[in-house]
Amino acid sequence: MREKTRELLKTEHYTNLFSMDKDNIVEMLKFDEKDAEELFRKAREVRSKYMEKFVVRGVVEASNYCRAKCLYCSMNAGNEKLPRYRMSADEIVKSAWKGYNHDIKMILLQTGEDPLFLDYMIPAIKRIKSEMPDAEIICCNGERTEKEYQALKDAGADKYILKFETSNPELYKKYRPHSTLEKRLNCAHLIKKVGLGLGTGFIIGLPGQTDEDIANDILMIKNLQPTPMASACPFIPNKGTELENEKAGDLFYSFKVVGISRLINPSVCMPACSPYEYLKKGGQIDGTGIGCTSVTIRLTPDKYRDLYQLYTNDRITINLDMAKEVVEAAHANWENF
Repeated sequence: MREKTRELLKTEHYTNLFSMDKDNIVEMLKFDEKDAEELFRKAREVRSKYMEKFVVRGVVEASNYCRAKCLYCSMNAGNEKLPRYRMSADEIVKSAWKGYNHDIKMILLQTGEDPLFLDYMIPAIKRIKSEMPDAEIICCNGERTEKEYQALKDAGADKYILKFETSNPELYKKYRPHSTLEKRLNCAHLIKKVGLGLGTGFIIGLPGQTDEDIANDILMIKNLQPTPMASACPFIPNKGTELENEKAGDLFYSFKVVGISRLINPSVCMPACSPYEYLKKGGQIDGTGIGCTSVTIRLTPDKYRDLYQLYTNDRITINLDMAKEVVEAAHANWENF
């Protein structure tokens, strides 16, 4: 089986890669460094053929209020020690301008599952679209109703990120006890229904996760097509959560996941996410060599940054200079094909 899987990486017919099955994926997840290098080379090749450029997104983390109870996130509703904040529409727009003035035209407006998110999101989106008409607005605000997704679309939002986190229903219920995988996927359907582009993704290295689970996660992205964006981020244990003493996801394994995901989903934008940098200095630059196509810098005002504890409460903050390094590395990889 392993020889047949290796042969797939030598194929000139990309459709053979797009149609890889679960067994092929599980075999690739077991690759050692030598075999993985061939996987990464093929991922770069596919990316160079199907993706035009590496992009920089700017994220404004507008609120850390959250009604969700995710066991891996310290912003969960049960954390009474975390000071909560909501940015005003004026603050959000001002933050967006910080990125736009540096030619960052892809603006991500991210919050926890704040029940009051529309109060500031709608006026902020309308103003950004009015003042920066060529900006692309991406929202990431959790599980919402069709009416709420429609309101974002009507205000001018272009895309919406809703990661499914894990395709294993039992793991999903364990780590997100307030919801179900079925509900999550229904929300993804509603996002598409109202005309927003769907961004999705999953966590790598959750306690109890298997190679078979990860293979199903990779295939879930394919099953959710069309989706313009997808991420595969390693699990980072967050202080103050029930999982704070668990082992972090493995970076090499995560890179194999991203490389395989690129082969199966050739035209999906995949970020070199900040947990790569948390696990290894230069991890995001390394991510450009395995098929990633974007990096995100934080536009959130300094006074709020330490309070938005999505991955960990000592997050790596990507600034413009670091983003420039990642972009230059990505373009160098592109030029090799």
